[in-house]
Amino acid sequence: MYIINLGDEKMLHTISENIANSLFDEESKYPMSIYVYGIELMISSLIGTIVVLTMGILFKSVIESIIFMVSLSLIRFFSGGYHAQTYIRCNTVFAISALLVFITSKLYIKYLMEYNIIIHIGVFVVSFIIMAIFSPVENENKKIDKSDRLKFKIISISITFIEIILSMFIYYETGFDSVLAVLPTIIVVDVAILVILKLMKLRMKMLFVMALHRKNFTRNLLQTQIKSLPHILFQITIQAKLWFFYNTQTRPLILLSL
Repeated sequence: MYIINLGDEKMLHTISENIANSLFDEESKYPMSIYVYGIELMISSLIGTIVVLTMGILFKSVIESIIFMVSLSLIRFFSGGYHAQTYIRCNTVFAISALLVFITSKLYIKYLMEYNIIIHIGVFVVSFIIMAIFSPVENENKKIDKSDRLKFKIISISITFIEIILSMFIYYETGFDSVLAVLPTIIVVDVAILVILKLMKLRMKMLFVMALHRKNFTRNLLQTQIKSLPHILFQITIQAKLWFFYNTQTRPLILLSL
């Protein structure tokens, strides 16, 4: 995984190894690689948090950045969704998502407040449909047991519902409009679910095409071999005749010369 480039990946891994070696030993409960990986995740998450908070300060959206991170983490833990394969991609997607939430929140407050209740209901309905049908979404790094799927689905829908109700309640009771950042955050979760489903569909399509291509290649190769079989048999026949002619014609000559 990467934070900036391959060199930084090695540096992150080395730092994580040093921390793990100073905190744990070979007699610890889990293998050392588990601790190293966990420390790498913690460092990467810390970097992502610092980046988003810094963006929140620059865009005067510190409260929105906190709401974004908390709301997103609670839902994504149970709903699943897009997971980048590298740390740099993960933190980049995280930062871009936060930026979109900041911008969307300000535009929402400025232009769409008169439709606030309708939009809250609409976001929940869309999220409910997406999560009820597709969540939780697995990925290569996070497999979900069949026994936990229904539980995760119910929890993700429940958290979404609670977040929407709380944002409406807090806003109408206190006028604190920063809490409305929950809405674009939930939309980010929905998009993450749909993106990973699209990627999974494309991957299955690629695997199918590769398998079909391999099958066609094998079939074409077999057909070519079958078509060339008469020619091969002809060559074998010629060689056999030549061998027979040589052995039957030259032996008498050799005997006569003796």
